[in-house]
Amino acid sequence: MPRWVSRVLLVGLGLVLGAEAFMGPAGAQAPPSGTRLPRPNEQQPPTPPPDQQAAFLLHQAYDALTLVSVWVGSRRAALSEEETGLVGRGQDFYRTALRAYKGRDYRRASANALAALDASRGLMSVLHASTPATDELPAPPEIPVPENPPATPSGTERAPAPQDADPGMARTPQEAAREVLRVARERYTAALKTDAGLEGAKPFLDACRQVYERARQAYQKRDYAKALDLGTGAEAWTHVGERLRQAEGTARPGAAPESLPPRAPAPAAPAPAQEEELPPR
Repeated sequence: MPRWVSRVLLVGLGLVLGAEAFMGPAGAQAPPSGTRLPRPNEQQPPTPPPDQQAAFLLHQAYDALTLVSVWVGSRRAALSEEETGLVGRGQDFYRTALRAYKGRDYRRASANALAALDASRGLMSVLHASTPATDELPAPPEIPVPENPPATPSGTERAPAPQDADPGMARTPQEAAREVLRVARERYTAALKTDAGLEGAKPFLDACRQVYERARQAYQKRDYAKALDLGTGAEAWTHVGERLRQAEGTARPGAAPESLPPRAPAPAAPAPAQEEELPPR
Protein backbone atom coordinates (compact mmCIF):
# COMPACT_ATOMS: atom_id res chain seq x y z
CA MET A 1 0.00 0.00 0.00
CA PRO A 2 1.37 3.46 -0.82
CA ARG A 3 2.67 5.25 2.25
CA TRP A 4 0.52 8.31 1.60
CA VAL A 5 -2.60 6.13 1.45
CA SER A 6 -1.69 4.34 4.66
CA ARG A 7 -1.25 7.68 6.43
CA VAL A 8 -4.73 8.87 5.43
CA LEU A 9 -6.19 5.57 6.58
CA LEU A 10 -4.47 6.03 9.95
CA VAL A 11 -6.43 9.23 10.40
CA GLY A 12 -9.67 7.36 9.70
CA LEU A 13 -8.62 4.65 12.16
CA GLY A 14 -8.06 7.19 14.89
CA LEU A 15 -11.45 8.80 14.32
CA VAL A 16 -13.46 5.58 14.62
CA LEU A 17 -11.41 3.53 17.09
CA GLY A 18 -12.94 5.16 20.13
CA ALA A 19 -16.49 4.69 18.87
CA GLU A 20 -15.97 0.98 18.32
CA ALA A 21 -14.35 0.51 21.69
CA PHE A 22 -17.03 2.30 23.72
CA MET A 23 -20.21 1.82 21.72
CA GLY A 24 -19.88 -1.57 20.08
CA PRO A 25 -21.36 -2.45 16.69
CA ALA A 26 -24.73 -0.94 17.51
CA GLY A 27 -23.19 2.47 18.11
CA ALA A 28 -20.61 2.38 15.36
CA GLN A 29 -20.98 4.83 12.53
CA ALA A 30 -22.59 3.96 9.25
CA PRO A 31 -20.36 2.12 6.76
CA PRO A 32 -18.97 4.04 3.79
CA SER A 33 -21.10 4.52 0.72
CA GLY A 34 -21.11 1.39 -1.41
CA THR A 35 -20.57 -1.02 1.47
CA ARG A 36 -23.12 -3.83 1.52
CA LEU A 37 -25.29 -3.63 4.60
CA PRO A 38 -26.00 -6.92 6.40
CA ARG A 39 -29.39 -8.43 5.77
CA PRO A 40 -31.83 -8.61 8.70
CA ASN A 41 -31.54 -12.38 8.94
CA GLU A 42 -27.75 -12.34 8.98
CA GLN A 43 -26.33 -12.94 12.42
CA GLN A 44 -24.04 -10.17 13.67
CA PRO A 45 -20.86 -11.04 15.53
CA PRO A 46 -21.40 -10.71 19.27
CA THR A 47 -19.95 -7.69 21.03
CA PRO A 48 -16.96 -8.75 23.14
CA PRO A 49 -17.50 -8.28 26.87
CA PRO A 50 -15.91 -5.18 28.41
CA ASP A 51 -13.04 -7.09 29.99
CA GLN A 52 -12.02 -8.56 26.63
CA GLN A 53 -12.24 -5.18 24.90
CA ALA A 54 -10.09 -3.57 27.58
CA ALA A 55 -7.54 -6.38 27.50
CA PHE A 56 -7.29 -6.17 23.71
CA LEU A 57 -6.65 -2.42 23.85
CA LEU A 58 -4.06 -2.89 26.57
CA HIS A 59 -2.20 -5.38 24.38
CA GLN A 60 -2.27 -2.93 21.47
CA ALA A 61 -1.06 -0.06 23.64
CA TYR A 62 1.71 -2.17 25.13
CA ASP A 63 3.01 -3.24 21.71
CA ALA A 64 2.81 0.28 20.28
CA LEU A 65 4.61 1.85 23.24
CA THR A 66 7.30 -0.84 23.12
CA LEU A 67 7.94 -0.08 19.45
CA VAL A 68 8.05 3.66 20.15
CA SER A 69 10.49 3.18 23.03
CA VAL A 70 12.84 1.10 20.90
CA TRP A 71 12.64 3.58 18.04
CA VAL A 72 13.22 6.61 20.26
CA GLY A 73 16.19 4.83 21.85
CA SER A 74 17.87 4.23 18.51
CA ARG A 75 20.68 6.48 17.35
CA ARG A 76 18.83 7.38 14.16
CA ALA A 77 15.69 8.75 15.82
CA ALA A 78 15.31 12.52 15.81
CA LEU A 79 12.71 13.99 18.19
CA SER A 80 12.65 17.22 20.13
CA GLU A 81 12.93 17.11 23.91
CA GLU A 82 9.24 17.94 24.23
CA GLU A 83 8.23 15.15 21.84
CA THR A 84 10.47 12.64 23.62
CA GLY A 85 8.73 13.54 26.87
CA LEU A 86 5.43 12.37 25.38
CA VAL A 87 6.72 8.79 25.45
CA GLY A 88 6.66 8.79 29.24
CA ARG A 89 3.21 10.37 29.30
CA GLY A 90 1.89 7.65 27.01
CA GLN A 91 3.41 5.03 29.29
CA ASP A 92 1.64 6.68 32.23
CA PHE A 93 -1.67 6.33 30.40
CA TYR A 94 -0.93 2.63 29.93
CA ARG A 95 -0.07 2.12 33.62
CA THR A 96 -3.29 3.88 34.63
CA ALA A 97 -5.23 1.65 32.24
CA LEU A 98 -3.59 -1.48 33.66
CA ARG A 99 -4.43 -0.47 37.23
CA ALA A 100 -8.03 0.18 36.20
CA TYR A 101 -8.21 -3.21 34.51
CA LYS A 102 -6.93 -4.97 37.62
CA GLY A 103 -9.58 -3.06 39.57
CA ARG A 104 -12.23 -4.24 37.07
CA ASP A 105 -12.98 -0.71 35.95
CA TYR A 106 -13.00 -1.69 32.28
CA ARG A 107 -14.40 1.59 30.95
CA ARG A 108 -11.52 3.53 32.50
CA ALA A 109 -9.06 0.88 31.38
CA SER A 110 -10.24 1.06 27.76
CA ALA A 111 -10.22 4.86 27.66
CA ASN A 112 -6.71 5.18 29.07
CA ALA A 113 -5.44 2.42 26.79
CA LEU A 114 -6.84 4.40 23.84
CA ALA A 115 -5.06 7.52 25.12
CA ALA A 116 -1.81 5.53 25.19
CA LEU A 117 -2.51 4.30 21.66
CA ASP A 118 -3.14 7.82 20.37
CA ALA A 119 0.05 9.04 22.05
CA SER A 120 2.10 6.28 20.42
CA ARG A 121 0.32 6.65 17.06
CA GLY A 122 1.33 10.28 16.89
CA LEU A 123 4.88 9.54 17.99
CA MET A 124 5.35 6.84 15.37
CA SER A 125 4.16 9.19 12.63
CA VAL A 126 6.53 11.95 13.76
CA LEU A 127 9.38 9.44 14.08
CA HIS A 128 8.64 8.23 10.57
CA ALA A 129 8.94 11.78 9.30
CA SER A 130 12.06 12.61 11.31
CA THR A 131 14.21 9.47 11.04
CA PRO A 132 16.81 9.62 8.24
CA ALA A 133 16.66 6.96 5.58
CA THR A 134 19.00 4.02 5.96
CA ASP A 135 21.95 3.54 3.63
CA GLU A 136 21.55 -0.22 3.82
CA LEU A 137 18.50 -0.36 1.55
CA PRO A 138 17.75 1.49 -1.69
CA ALA A 139 14.66 3.65 -1.61
CA PRO A 140 11.52 2.20 -3.25
CA PRO A 141 10.11 3.83 -6.40
CA GLU A 142 7.46 6.50 -6.30
CA ILE A 143 3.95 5.04 -6.44
CA PRO A 144 2.36 5.71 -9.85
CA VAL A 145 -0.89 7.68 -9.65
CA PRO A 146 -3.70 7.74 -12.24
CA GLU A 147 -3.51 10.61 -14.68
CA ASN A 148 -7.24 10.83 -15.36
CA PRO A 149 -9.99 11.60 -12.81
CA PRO A 150 -12.75 9.05 -12.11
CA ALA A 151 -15.30 8.64 -14.88
CA THR A 152 -19.02 8.09 -14.90
CA PRO A 153 -20.32 4.85 -16.47
CA SER A 154 -20.76 6.75 -19.73
CA GLY A 155 -17.12 7.80 -19.70
CA THR A 156 -17.74 11.43 -18.74
CA GLU A 157 -15.00 12.71 -16.46
CA ARG A 158 -16.10 14.12 -13.15
CA ALA A 159 -14.71 15.13 -9.80
CA PRO A 160 -15.87 12.93 -6.90
CA ALA A 161 -18.89 14.31 -5.10
CA PRO A 162 -18.44 15.15 -1.42
CA GLN A 163 -20.75 12.34 -0.33
CA ASP A 164 -18.52 9.87 -2.21
CA ALA A 165 -15.41 10.94 -0.34
CA ASP A 166 -13.61 8.73 2.13
CA PRO A 167 -10.03 8.53 3.51
CA GLY A 168 -8.90 6.29 0.67
CA MET A 169 -10.14 8.47 -2.21
CA ALA A 170 -7.18 10.83 -2.40
CA ARG A 171 -5.61 10.19 -5.80
CA THR A 172 -2.24 11.86 -5.24
CA PRO A 173 0.11 12.53 -2.31
CA GLN A 174 -0.74 16.24 -2.62
CA GLU A 175 -4.46 15.60 -2.17
CA ALA A 176 -3.81 13.23 0.72
CA ALA A 177 -1.53 15.69 2.50
CA ARG A 178 -4.02 18.55 2.04
CA GLU A 179 -6.83 16.43 3.47
CA VAL A 180 -4.84 15.25 6.48
CA LEU A 181 -3.77 18.80 7.27
CA ARG A 182 -7.36 20.00 7.05
CA VAL A 183 -8.63 17.29 9.39
CA ALA A 184 -5.77 17.88 11.84
CA ARG A 185 -6.48 21.61 11.96
CA GLU A 186 -10.22 21.15 12.48
CA ARG A 187 -9.70 18.60 15.24
CA TYR A 188 -7.07 20.77 16.94
CA THR A 189 -9.38 23.79 16.91
CA ALA A 190 -12.21 21.71 18.42
CA ALA A 191 -9.93 20.12 21.03
CA LEU A 192 -8.73 23.51 22.24
CA LYS A 193 -12.32 24.35 23.24
CA THR A 194 -12.81 21.20 25.32
CA ASP A 195 -9.43 19.84 26.38
CA ALA A 196 -7.05 22.78 26.83
CA GLY A 197 -7.65 22.70 30.60
CA LEU A 198 -6.88 18.99 30.95
CA GLU A 199 -3.42 18.53 32.45
CA GLY A 200 -2.86 15.25 30.63
CA ALA A 201 -3.96 16.61 27.25
CA LYS A 202 -2.15 19.96 27.24
CA PRO A 203 1.35 18.64 26.32
CA PHE A 204 -0.15 16.76 23.37
CA LEU A 205 -2.06 19.81 22.16
CA ASP A 206 1.11 21.91 22.41
CA ALA A 207 3.01 19.28 20.42
CA CYS A 208 0.14 19.08 17.95
CA ARG A 209 0.38 22.80 17.20
CA GLN A 210 4.14 22.62 16.64
CA VAL A 211 4.03 19.49 14.50
CA TYR A 212 1.15 20.87 12.42
CA GLU A 213 3.21 23.94 11.63
CA ARG A 214 6.11 21.73 10.54
CA ALA A 215 3.68 19.79 8.36
CA ARG A 216 2.50 23.03 6.72
CA GLN A 217 6.08 24.01 5.99
CA ALA A 218 6.79 20.59 4.48
CA TYR A 219 3.70 20.93 2.31
CA GLN A 220 4.76 24.36 1.09
CA LYS A 221 8.11 22.84 0.10
CA ARG A 222 6.17 20.10 -1.74
CA ASP A 223 7.54 17.42 0.55
CA TYR A 224 4.14 15.75 0.69
CA ALA A 225 5.32 12.50 2.28
CA LYS A 226 6.74 14.39 5.26
CA ALA A 227 3.65 16.59 5.46
CA LEU A 228 1.52 13.45 5.62
CA ASP A 229 3.55 11.90 8.41
CA LEU A 230 3.61 15.06 10.50
CA GLY A 231 -0.06 15.84 9.83
CA THR A 232 -1.04 12.33 10.87
CA GLY A 233 0.95 12.69 14.08
CA ALA A 234 -0.68 16.02 14.89
CA GLU A 235 -4.14 14.59 14.24
CA ALA A 236 -3.50 11.59 16.49
CA TRP A 237 -2.66 13.78 19.48
CA THR A 238 -5.95 15.68 19.22
CA HIS A 239 -7.73 12.52 20.47
CA VAL A 240 -5.92 12.29 23.81
CA GLY A 241 -8.15 14.74 25.67
CA GLU A 242 -11.33 12.97 24.53
CA ARG A 243 -9.95 9.65 25.78
CA LEU A 244 -9.12 11.15 29.17
CA ARG A 245 -12.60 12.64 29.48
CA GLN A 246 -14.07 9.25 28.59
CA ALA A 247 -11.95 7.72 31.36
CA GLU A 248 -13.35 10.18 33.89
CA GLY A 249 -16.89 9.90 32.56
CA THR A 250 -17.02 13.57 31.57
CA ALA A 251 -17.32 13.06 27.80
CA ARG A 252 -20.67 13.88 26.25
CA PRO A 253 -23.02 10.88 26.76
CA GLY A 254 -23.06 8.69 23.68
CA ALA A 255 -20.56 10.91 21.93
CA ALA A 256 -18.37 9.25 19.36
CA PRO A 257 -15.49 10.66 17.34
CA GLU A 258 -16.89 12.35 14.28
CA SER A 259 -16.35 10.86 10.87
CA LEU A 260 -13.95 12.46 8.44
CA PRO A 261 -15.42 15.63 6.94
CA PRO A 262 -16.26 15.25 3.24
CA ARG A 263 -13.40 16.07 0.92
CA ALA A 264 -14.09 18.96 -1.41
CA PRO A 265 -14.03 18.15 -5.12
CA ALA A 266 -10.44 18.01 -6.34
CA PRO A 267 -9.41 21.32 -7.91
CA ALA A 268 -7.86 21.55 -11.34
CA ALA A 269 -4.12 20.92 -11.37
CA PRO A 270 -2.30 24.21 -10.65
CA ALA A 271 0.41 25.63 -12.83
CA PRO A 272 3.91 24.53 -11.80
CA ALA A 273 4.66 27.82 -10.05
CA GLN A 274 1.31 27.96 -8.23
CA GLU A 275 1.12 26.50 -4.74
CA GLU A 276 -1.93 24.62 -3.57
CA GLU A 277 -4.05 26.22 -0.91
CA LEU A 278 -3.49 25.09 2.66
CA PRO A 279 -5.82 25.36 5.62
CA PRO A 280 -5.15 28.64 7.47
CA ARG A 281 -3.27 28.55 10.73
